[in-house]
Amino acid sequence: MFSGAMKRFILYSALSWFVLVAGSTQADYGRNINSPVGYGDNVVTGTQMCVGHPAGLIPYHKLIYSKALKYQVEPLLVQAMIQVESSGRSRAVSRRGAKGLMQLMPATARHMKVKNPFNPEENIEGGVKYLRYLLDRFDGDVSFALAAYNAGPERIERFGGIPPIRETQQYVDRVLSIYIEKSLHTVYDVERLYM
Repeated sequence: MFSGAMKRFILYSALSWFVLVAGSTQADYGRNINSPVGYGDNVVTGTQMCVGHPAGLIPYHKLIYSKALKYQVEPLLVQAMIQVESSGRSRAVSRRGAKGLMQLMPATARHMKVKNPFNPEENIEGGVKYLRYLLDRFDGDVSFALAAYNAGPERIERFGGIPPIRETQQYVDRVLSIYIEKSLHTVYDVERLYM
């Protein structure tokens, strides 16, 4: 039914949500992601949870988590997308005109009510909101939603799945690979600290 990669993705997704939610409330995440979370002497701070992240993402850690929680999207997936899309550069501009951390195309930015795509908060809000829309449109299929984020939802519908476009296929593979790696690091860190 599911490929090996998809089974791993589902497992790691469930594990990472467990790790992020265990022992914390939604208020903990929205209030101050850099405050220590943990018990006794074993604590994890928001920055320590950035294991494996490029240094450019750390300033946006709180924004990523708050917007991901607002739209019920996996925060580590958003971090992986930003890493692939812009390497954490808020002023990035692609050859095709996509802008900001989550590389929003002008039409997508307008549709998501983003006035300044170079403003990290607006860009992350618009990108995560768009990802949520795509996840809903493709019945929660993360691979299809990522492909649609890269190539446009109409292409995914036309091909009935990830289109035979090398850039899109590589994008989906890269984001999922980074996401799984981040999930493993998070599980490892929490295991090391709490077990």
